[in-house]
Amino acid sequence: MRVNSPMPETVGRGLRALAVSAVTATYVLIVAGAVVRVTGSGLGCGDHWPLCNGYLVPIFDLPTLIEWSHRLAAGLVSLLMLATVALALWKYRSLAAVMRPLLVAGALLIWQIVLGAITVKMDLSPTVVALHLATALAYFAAMLTVVVVTFRPVGLRFPAAGGHDRLGSLLLATALAVYALVITGAFVAATGTKAVCAGWPLCNGSPFPATPLQVVHMVHRYMAGGVGLLVIVAVASVLRQRPARRDLRPAAGALLALMLAQIAVGAVNVLWVFPALVNGLHIALASAVWGAGVVLAVLALQGS
Repeated sequence: MRVNSPMPETVGRGLRALAVSAVTATYVLIVAGAVVRVTGSGLGCGDHWPLCNGYLVPIFDLPTLIEWSHRLAAGLVSLLMLATVALALWKYRSLAAVMRPLLVAGALLIWQIVLGAITVKMDLSPTVVALHLATALAYFAAMLTVVVVTFRPVGLRFPAAGGHDRLGSLLLATALAVYALVITGAFVAATGTKAVCAGWPLCNGSPFPATPLQVVHMVHRYMAGGVGLLVIVAVASVLRQRPARRDLRPAAGALLALMLAQIAVGAVNVLWVFPALVNGLHIALASAVWGAGVVLAVLALQGS
């Protein structure tokens, strides 16, 4: 009679290393996608996918090199993801805390690849571009969850409606608010409305937008202010949880610092009329804020 092997209580260094490598490559890929957007290289490979201008290795000009490099990074992310899944299935398939977010990440990666093709074929439709980024960030969150649980293989306990886990609910809401903020920023960039409001924080000297395009832009700014306040409240709530949740403090500090840096870079971006370098840094910081929010929420939802 076959006896099931006991559930492993710890995760080995191999899976941790693969998960960390996969999530690092994912962040680099998101930043590379930002470079593609701010340099206008989204169609550097024409409307060909997965080939680039009809070739596996095309003739390069700068837009083609940028877009081709982005696709190469996407291939690396896929390979690292496959390796992580293979090792997890081989050694840790009974460990639900690891397998659940990993399988979610796998499904999101497949959908992201499909969206990448659709984005190219639809000539960078603003809605599809925003959805493409939304999926990339969701995949990033799933892989960050995998990384956290490889270091502490404890499942997440989501707060029930009317429950008493106020801190977990607050941090989860904060992370989701950051997610919504990043997506609205992507929509502003994709619709070409980022330059319709001169000055910061006002729009052409007024707190109220005067045209539909200015409304799109200012919704993002108002959301940034609201999310910034929510981040401050969330971090303050974490600091009050002493000494019970000291493990949350590093992630909370990182979230606050990154959010303040993101607001400052956003202001500079507008005042300097969106230089490519600052624009790219704005998107990179936005993704980092989202990542810090996810890690903080996951740690809280694991419990003390």
